[in-house]
Amino acid sequence: MINNTVSQLVDLLFIFKKNFLKQHPDFGIPILSLLIFRIISEEKEIRISDIALKLNVSVSTVTEYVEKLESDCIVQKITKDNDRREKFINLTVKGKEMQDKYMKKFKDSILNKLSVLTEDELKVLSHNLQSIISILNKL
Repeated sequence: MINNTVSQLVDLLFIFKKNFLKQHPDFGIPILSLLIFRIISEEKEIRISDIALKLNVSVSTVTEYVEKLESDCIVQKITKDNDRREKFINLTVKGKEMQDKYMKKFKDSILNKLSVLTEDELKVLSHNLQSIISILNKL
C-alpha cells in the first residue's frame, strides 16, 4: 500500500508541475521565484533560512533566487537594530505592486485550467484536495 501511495504522490507532483507550475510567459519569472515571493508576501518579513525550511530546499538555492528578486528590486534585505547580523527579506514598493498582479495571474491561470471541469468534478476535486492537504500537513 505504501509503495502505491508513494507512486501516486510522485504522479501528482509531476502532473501538477506539468499543468500548473510551468513558467508562465506573462509572469516572466520561474515558479520557485513565485513561491518565494508568495512566502515573503504572506510573512511580510522573513529570513532566507526560514523560506528554505518552508520550501524544503537548500539555503543556497533560496539565496540565489532572492538575489535575483533583489536585483529586480522586488525584495530587499533588511537588518534589525537589535541584531545587525541577521538579515530579513521583505517586499519593496515594486514588489508590493506586483503582489496582486502576479498572484492574480497565477490564480487566473489555474482557474482557466479548472474551467473544463463540471460542477460535480470540481466538488470531488475540492473535497479530495482538502483531504490531501490535511493529510500532508501531518507529515
